[in-house]
Parts: sequence; structure tokens; C-alpha cells
Amino acid sequence: PLYHITAFALIFVAGLASGDHLVLIPSPRPPSNLKTAFENFNVTRFTGINTLFAALLEEPWFHRDLVKNVNVCGSGGAAQQTGVARRWTDATGIEIYQGYGMTECCGVMSFNPIGENRLGSVGIPVPGMEVRIVDDNDVEQPIGSPGELLFKGPTVMKGYFGRPEATAETIRDGWLYSGDIAVMDEDGYIEIVDRKKDMILVSGFNVSPNEIEDVITTLHGVVEVGVVGIPDERSSEVPMAFIVSNNPALTEEDVIAHCRDGLTNYKVPKRIEFVEDIPKSPVGKVLRRELRDMVT
Repeated sequence: PLYHITAFALIFVAGLASGDHLVLIPSPRPPSNLKTAFENFNVTRFTGINTLFAALLEEPWFHRDLVKNVNVCGSGGAAQQTGVARRWTDATGIEIYQGYGMTECCGVMSFNPIGENRLGSVGIPVPGMEVRIVDDNDVEQPIGSPGELLFKGPTVMKGYFGRPEATAETIRDGWLYSGDIAVMDEDGYIEIVDRKKDMILVSGFNVSPNEIEDVITTLHGVVEVGVVGIPDERSSEVPMAFIVSNNPALTEEDVIAHCRDGLTNYKVPKRIEFVEDIPKSPVGKVLRRELRDMVT
């Protein structure tokens, strides 16, 4: 929806600036509502969210020719899962370029440069944006070490309207504290580990739901996945995965075995539940709080 900063900045404003013909879908649910748009218009740019790409790949009417003229495919609004991105490229021949931003910085803080795309990364800071990664004591972290992502630049907001306390908590000395845990590599590419509030505490170790979800999406038959922490007497919390699958033969044992190949032991989900749908917000983000409510 256009009230979301990703759509407003990367579709509406960018489209007007480029002189594009914008095609707006009143509701993308069910995904079949997009069918006539792809059939009736020569789509050259397509920006979506991870859950939309995953949903389109499951539609029987969706095929490669519908996006044959797309020259840029962007993803924002939520973490782009590597498994979904790879399946999209296999099906369409088009790479998904992921970026990162917030309403508080007018939409775009970083993006993968065209021609230098790295799956799992949200790219490099856009021109004019400064970035720091710090621990809970505001100590800057070395390259390759996780910490809270801070940034400042000309597009960062002045503050929340009528909320001075919230503004003071979010913006300090000109730096916007994002609440996201990130890692930067030697080339300046940023990986968003997860939201601080969504981290799972397993025996004193912080575990990222995004990391677990990314591994599970590379398993054949997984359409969507959402991971949350659930209480555990021994470990404080353990990961639990909710999975939408299009493969009836896929079992809990298959998922756990796959995770053991790609994750250290304490990150492997201790519970797997297959569901018909993953609860999502109106803009397509996985609602982890509702997943937690589904735990029995």
C-alpha cells in the first residue's frame, strides 16, 4: 500500500521521477488479483516484498513470459529470504535486489548496487548516509561483528510529531537508532540479522529468527516460514518454526535434518508445525506476535 514507505519511495516517487506508467493493484490478496495487470501491461520494473514473491511462485497462472521485460526487480519492507530469491531467479531469470530502509529515513538507507547483487545482504549505504554498528554500551563494533544499526544523513527525520520522548530515545546526537541488529563486511555490505525485540535467547545466546528462516526456505517444498522463540525450562527459550509447504511428503524430521546441516545445534528448531498460512500484516510482514499466540 502507498502509505508504506517502501511503496511510496520505491514505486510511487521513483516512478513519477522516471516518467513511468504506474500500475497499482487495489488488493494483492489473493495473488490472482495481479494476473490481469501482468497480462495487460508490459511490466519493466517490479518492486515487492518477500511474501509476495513467494506467493506468485505458487500461482498456476504465473510464468516467465509475464516478467520477460522486467529490468529491475527490487525487494524491501521485510527480510528477503534467500530461498525465495533463488526460486524466483530460477523461475524468471531475474535477480531480486534487496534494500533496507525505514519511514524514519524517508525509505531507503541501503541498496544492492545493480550488477553487484549479494543475496542475504541489504547492500551498501546510499550516498550521503553514514552508518555505525554498536553494542548495548554504544561501543562501535569491528567489521564482521553484530550490533545495533545506527545511521544519519539528510533524509533522516527530525523527530516523531508530538512525541519528544520517543524522538529522544530514537535519535541521539543526530544518529537514528534503528532497533535492528546488523553486520557489515569488509566491502561495506550490510546484513540485517534481526530486530532486537525478536531475538531468541537460547541458553544465553542470541539467535536470529531470520537466520533460521533463511535456511529453512532453501528446503524443497517450503513456501513460507516463520520462526519465533517459545519458553523452555532448560534454555529459557528455543526456536519453533511454522511452515507452509506444497510438498505433502515433507516431514518435521526432514526440516530438522536440513537445519542441522546449515545451523549450529542450539539454533535448530525444537518444534516444527505445518500450517495453512503464516499471519502477515497488511504490508506483508510476518506477524511474529500472532505466531507466538498460535503456540499450544
